[in-house]
Amino acid sequence: MQTMQRKIHPKANRRQPGQQERAPLFIVVDLFCGAGGDATGFNNAGGLALVIACVNHDAVAIRSHRRNHPYAAHYSEDARTFDIRKLKTHVDKYRLIYPHAKLILWISADCTHYSDAAGGKPRDPDSRSMPEILHKVYDPLTKTYQPGDSYLQILQPDYVQMENVEEFMAWGPLDKKGRPIRRRNGEDWLRWRKEICALGYRDQWRKLCAADYGAHTHRTRLFGIFARPGLPIVFPQATHSEMPTNGGLFGDLLPWKPVREILNLSDTGPSIFSRKKPLCENTLRRMIVGVKKTVALNEDQFFSLYYSGGGTYASLSRPSPVVPTRDRISLVTLVRPQHTHTIYNPSWGGHFVGVGRPCPVVMARQDKAPLHLISMTASRPLLTYPTDSPATAELKELMRRYGITDIKWRLLSIPELLAIQGFPRDYQLTGGRTRQTKHIGNAVVPVVITRWTQALAAAVLQLAA
Repeated sequence: MQTMQRKIHPKANRRQPGQQERAPLFIVVDLFCGAGGDATGFNNAGGLALVIACVNHDAVAIRSHRRNHPYAAHYSEDARTFDIRKLKTHVDKYRLIYPHAKLILWISADCTHYSDAAGGKPRDPDSRSMPEILHKVYDPLTKTYQPGDSYLQILQPDYVQMENVEEFMAWGPLDKKGRPIRRRNGEDWLRWRKEICALGYRDQWRKLCAADYGAHTHRTRLFGIFARPGLPIVFPQATHSEMPTNGGLFGDLLPWKPVREILNLSDTGPSIFSRKKPLCENTLRRMIVGVKKTVALNEDQFFSLYYSGGGTYASLSRPSPVVPTRDRISLVTLVRPQHTHTIYNPSWGGHFVGVGRPCPVVMARQDKAPLHLISMTASRPLLTYPTDSPATAELKELMRRYGITDIKWRLLSIPELLAIQGFPRDYQLTGGRTRQTKHIGNAVVPVVITRWTQALAAAVLQLAA
């Protein structure tokens, strides 16, 4: 496997304009680093944290990560079989440079085989057991974990932080068909926590919604932290809320950010009726649901969703739903009849003036020759054909009822998906659209990591004061 290490760069942390240079309070090792959501969050914390090493088995993800975070050491390796001694040598160099910094080991293990989004499909026990790498040694022949010196024993981090789906708390044994044994849900999660705490840690867990911290998505995930004795454990305070407050119990909370703020709504895409390949019945029925809800809100654009776990519609006035790892969100635009307005002045033989110009003189003869406002509507007829599918016919009838002349549809662009997830729009991803979408959907929302790092830093500084 390829390993790429960069020269030590003690000033690699990003600082805000005008901020004085300071040593980071945290140095970070990122396991299962993906394309860089974690690193972006840490590095956006105003110089409080410095990501020094990243490990991931996906070479394409590592290339993306390296483009955006060039000063970290990048290891294109399977974290389960990686030679941790190489990582320790690198960490020890930074510990000499920043002797007072706390070492954070961040882990974003695969969530697929915990998530309810997998439906009734069998789970992969090998993927479900990945968190065991923290304190055990993986045997690739038997695909089992055995006691031994692993990341916690060798690196001795001060903190271990992680993010996963909420269903991670239900991690437990599988039956012979690879499906969770419901009555034993949570057994492995509780055992795993107990074994790590036995190595000298204590832990806490919270569910955090990204929209509560200013993200344009309401992605909710489980966040956990293990800390050495004497070190504080805190979680970030929300800055936004679905129900904003002014001077409430939890202080001032801003309203959730609507996703429409970061979308290119002028790009509506083509008409659904001019496609070479018609949309399938299920997509059209999801669109019917969206049209009914959208016209009730007096809006003209909405998200049409295709999630295996359900969901068909989302308003643009709220944060985006979770960005999945495949194209499952599309922008739908309802086209209303185009109205043109003109003023008709019957006086002096009659003449017309567009509403974009000053009005004609309002004469005293308004009882005899009143000014008229004339509205003209231009739209193409909406016809139903015998070849239309049942869903198409139902959609057209709905459109006629609400005066909709056309519906336009497109997938969200990569820059839009990046912005929804909290990355800069110019964040550089490698690979094709399928791979880029996967990496965005798998990424931790950076702003949550930023706020958490800032809260943890404040607690550490207060303890040291």
